[in-house]
Amino acid sequence: MDKEPTNEILTLFNHGQPVPGKACIVPDHRKCDFCRATAMVDGKTKQGIWANMCLAHFLKQGMGLGPGKGQVMIWKPDVQHRPISP
Repeated sequence: MDKEPTNEILTLFNHGQPVPGKACIVPDHRKCDFCRATAMVDGKTKQGIWANMCLAHFLKQGMGLGPGKGQVMIWKPDVQHRPISP
């Protein structure tokens, strides 16, 4: 993956608001399923399974952002998990 996904992830994360199909609200910090660092993306991997991934592992293993690919996780402890449909 090139630098473009990095910019998109950081923009979505810093925006702090759900974006249909690309960013969702989660009530707690998740850990990367590969290395246990803080995860930023819940997404489909090149192996076909879904995982919580830190930025580094998303760039190595992720399939991109959008419906059926992955979403940036925005942490807001005072709300329920809310995936946003496109």
